[in-house]
Amino acid sequence: MNKIPHNNIYGEDLFKDNVKIENCALIVKPIVPFSLIVELVNFIISIFEIIYWDGEGLTCPEYGEKLYRNSYHERLINKIYPVKLQKYICSNKECNYFNITNIDHIVPKYSNYEMAIRNEPYTQGLI
Repeated sequence: MNKIPHNNIYGEDLFKDNVKIENCALIVKPIVPFSLIVELVNFIISIFEIIYWDGEGLTCPEYGEKLYRNSYHERLINKIYPVKLQKYICSNKECNYFNITNIDHIVPKYSNYEMAIRNEPYTQGLI
């Protein structure tokens, strides 16, 4: 009998470099679907902050300097799930570049509902 590799069962490839936990916060890259995060948090039955981030080792497109994490931008997804988007600033004091983690493919700008719900009017009516 052939065994299925462990990572095919639990989706470790998806979580490996894209999800981490720090100080009761679930820090997630935008590649991870929001509905999967909600299921994960409900499964764990713990209260986590959900923070979307772009990862480590980011550089400024203008000066090529390192970008540092600098506070958060808060959003509500589906009008009930608060998430934080990581803000970054350039380490060069003369540079005014900043960036916020982009989740427009999950929740479009100026919208409160994730794409999966926007495309399903029945689901939207249940919220």
